[in-house]
Amino acid sequence: MFCPNCGEKIIDNAAFCKKCGAKLDMNDRAQESQEKAEQSPVQSATYQDTPGIQKSEETFKTGGEKNKTEKTNRKSKNIRLVSVMRMDFELLEEIIEDLDESDSKIMKQYLLEGRLFKEIADDEGRTYEAIKKRMERIRAEIREEILECLEMNCRGGE
Repeated sequence: MFCPNCGEKIIDNAAFCKKCGAKLDMNDRAQESQEKAEQSPVQSATYQDTPGIQKSEETFKTGGEKNKTEKTNRKSKNIRLVSVMRMDFELLEEIIEDLDESDSKIMKQYLLEGRLFKEIADDEGRTYEAIKKRMERIRAEIREEILECLEMNCRGGE
């Protein structure tokens, strides 16, 4: 007996197909068993008569190319995304390097080392509020730089 959904060979008393999970109808199983009993061994169904096999052949002829195209498109999108993320990281890294030395040091501690404002304030001998205000100013500078770069890219590098 074969699953009417995917063509997988299944045991006679199975309620579900072990491959695709399709629920197997008792009437279909009884009808198939009856047909098998009526057929002689020479007249048994060929693989082309099995719905799942036909479906697999169609997938092989058409769907395989579609799946390959979808995988290629997905892979291309992922590559572009990684490329954009890398450019964004390099831009941010360049902007941070261009900050004055003490601001650059604070941003690196915060972004690269994952340090908290309080920890940075303790190391710098400043208050938490002073570091928080300084970080807000640095973020504003970075935001302006990024916006300038985006505007320049939208104008085509002019």
